[in-house]
Amino acid sequence: MALKVGDVLVDNDPRVNGRSVKVIEIGDTQAVCEPETQHEGAKNSRRTIIALARIHDDGKPRKSGFSVRRS
Repeated sequence: MALKVGDVLVDNDPRVNGRSVKVIEIGDTQAVCEPETQHEGAKNSRRTIIALARIHDDGKPRKSGFSVRRS
């Protein structure tokens, strides 16, 4: 996986339609992200830690985890 700081991740969960986060830091097993957009019902915006195993960049459709948005 070629995840980089500044990449945008899109939440694949259909319950949070439209949520996307921007990667601000990458560790050995996780990425620290800040909200890029708010989904309906969001209470606040804060940093989120996402396990790298939940980030997919192969283009396959999923209902869980996060996908890297390609420009």
